Amino acid sequence: MKLFIKQCGFSLVEVVLALGIVAVGLIGVISVISYSLQSDSASRDDTALGLMTQTTITELHAIGYSMVIGTGSGAPKYTDADPDYFFAASGALCRDAMGAPITNATAASANLPVYCCTVTIKNSPQQPSGMVYLRLDFSWPIAAPTAKRQHKMVFTSLAKYDDF
Repeated sequence: MKLFIKQCGFSLVEVVLALGIVAVGLIGVISVISYSLQSDSASRDDTALGLMTQTTITELHAIGYSMVIGTGSGAPKYTDADPDYFFAASGALCRDAMGAPITNATAASANLPVYCCTVTIKNSPQQPSGMVYLRLDFSWPIAAPTAKRQHKMVFTSLAKYDDF
């Protein structure tokens, strides 16, 4: 008399096929997570850049039109390529003990800035009198070599109305 023993388990083909399906699913999930993290980082940078742009424009208004373009007191203030303002990771302007903005890299290194902003005057023959166009060039992270930094530019204008 023959006894038939029922065999339980999976064949090798079934196991390999199941692992392949799981691997494809995991690759999809990992790519979605990676895209989500990149999107979160870009969103965080854009939010900080909005705050830093507003802060820089406020500082420029506080300085005044004449000081920005250099009328009456010599050369324009913003003609070189050196960073003019430094910002922390939160987007807050780095300030010294007296509350003034820190405007050089040596002093800024103590406050661990992440972002820097270079302000450049962009004159145009079509610009109206009493108006100056400015380019705000933000770059980060400061610790990275210049060639490896990310950059975003904002163009704005400053009017003479504050010098009455």
